[in-house]
Amino acid sequence: MLKIFIGLIPALLWGVMPVFLAKTGGTPFDQILGTTIGSCIFGVIISIIYFPRISTETLILGFLSGFFWSIGQVGQYYGYITIGTSKVFPLSSSLQIIGNSLIGGLLLGEWEKTITIINGLIALVIIVLGVVLCNYTPERNKDTKDIKAYLIVIFTTIGYWCYSSFPKISNSSALELILPQTFGMVVAAVIMFILNNKKNRIELKKIGLNILPGLLFGIAAGVYLVSIQLNGVVNAFILSQFNLVLATLIGIYYFKERSTVNYFRVYLGLGMIIIGAILIELV
Repeated sequence: MLKIFIGLIPALLWGVMPVFLAKTGGTPFDQILGTTIGSCIFGVIISIIYFPRISTETLILGFLSGFFWSIGQVGQYYGYITIGTSKVFPLSSSLQIIGNSLIGGLLLGEWEKTITIINGLIALVIIVLGVVLCNYTPERNKDTKDIKAYLIVIFTTIGYWCYSSFPKISNSSALELILPQTFGMVVAAVIMFILNNKKNRIELKKIGLNILPGLLFGIAAGVYLVSIQLNGVVNAFILSQFNLVLATLIGIYYFKERSTVNYFRVYLGLGMIIIGAILIELV
């Protein structure tokens, strides 16, 4: 029972992050800068405690991994503000699962047998159908701002794929990667903040408040590593995916994002995404 509880902690922390972000406010670039600073603080603390040996390869690939994470995360933050958490989380999480599965399964050769590839593709189809159910609305939304937000979320998800892929290439441990990853996160966040700071003004209070979600992310990532040791890779991943359900329900019930939501369709879509994710891990 304790193992399951520990495994659900990352899902809880990642799932409630949108609530903290909504309370702290600021632009997506204020949020990403604050978040990455918080994550970097956590990374430095962990590295001081464990003092892992970091090779040049780990430094470069870890840095790139974190750099691209910030690109994926800022797209998600933009989506939270524009189209809402309840639509962004199912879409973003599913695209991460699909992209990481295809990269690992096909490009990196983790799906070795034909039957494995077929089962993996079936699971991905189930996930896509779940996304469609979660995001479909009977009336056509012609708001170009919403369309832009969907496209930004979709394309910036490539950053998450790179975030997950570079550590696989390096074969380094999580403790070795965490410091260069968080450095990469901060550098990317600073660059994006400078490029999009049209007012040439730094809102230190808003950036400072957004450090808390960054610390939460770091803590969740650390507990997730513990969960992998206690529950195994497959079970740890499955338990972490409940953040998708939690964040979507928070968007619907707490933020009141959907006034005319078809609850059966959303619940069915979430269920299909979770089932697809489980099948992917069992392939």
